[in-house]
Amino acid sequence: MKGLFRDRTLGAYFSLGAACLGLLTAIVYLIYSVSVKLFAPVVFVLLLLGAIVGAVAFVTRERTLPLVATACYAFSFALHISDRALMFAHMATNVYGMSERGAILWVVVLLLILQCIVVIASVISCFMKQRNAS
Repeated sequence: MKGLFRDRTLGAYFSLGAACLGLLTAIVYLIYSVSVKLFAPVVFVLLLLGAIVGAVAFVTRERTLPLVATACYAFSFALHISDRALMFAHMATNVYGMSERGAILWVVVLLLILQCIVVIASVISCFMKQRNAS
C-alpha cells in the first residue's frame, strides 16, 4: 500500500480526488434522480465510468487515462445541464409545463457544482505529471 502512493505527484492526487468526488456525485445523482423519477442512465454511467477510469489512472502508468476520465465527466456534466435547462426555464418564467419533474432546486444546483468541481480537478490533472521520474 505504501508503494502505491510513493512516486505519485500532485497531478495523480487531483485525478484520485476527482475520482472520489465523481463517485460521490454519482451516488447523490442516483439517489436524487430515482427519487424524483428523472433518472438519466447516461449521466450516471458516465460519472461512474469517469470515477473508475480516474482511479485506474492513479494506479497504472497509462498517460491517457486522465483524459478519458475528463471526457466522461465533461459529457456527464453537459448532459445533466441540458437535461435540467427546462427546469430552470420553468422556474425563471413561472410557467410550468408537463415535463416539470424533479424541481428540487438546491439538489440540482449542488449536483451541478459537484460535477463542475470534478471536471475542473480532472482537467487540472491532465496538464500535470502523474508520477515522479524513476
